[in-house]
Amino acid sequence: MTMLRIDERTKAVLRALAEQRGEPMFRVVEELVEPAKTEQFFAAADAAYQRLRADSDAWRSASGVLVVVPLTSVSRGIPWRVRVAPAECQRPA
Repeated sequence: MTMLRIDERTKAVLRALAEQRGEPMFRVVEELVEPAKTEQFFAAADAAYQRLRADSDAWRSASGVLVVVPLTSVSRGIPWRVRVAPAECQRPA
């Protein structure tokens, strides 16, 4: 087990959340970290997409294999998967 230093205010909030959920504090931390990890992933993916889109030659060569997934679908909990596939694929299975 790893120790984590947090201030008293944060610890009180974490303890209250854990009590409300009926879970140990470490489980609440795990659940709170996951959305931040997902957000970071999609921010990096968006930055890479923007760089690709800005390079017209690279964009043209990639346009036959990219499938663009609306991020709003992910944020609504729709289980989209991104695949490299022919351009005629509109929605991954």
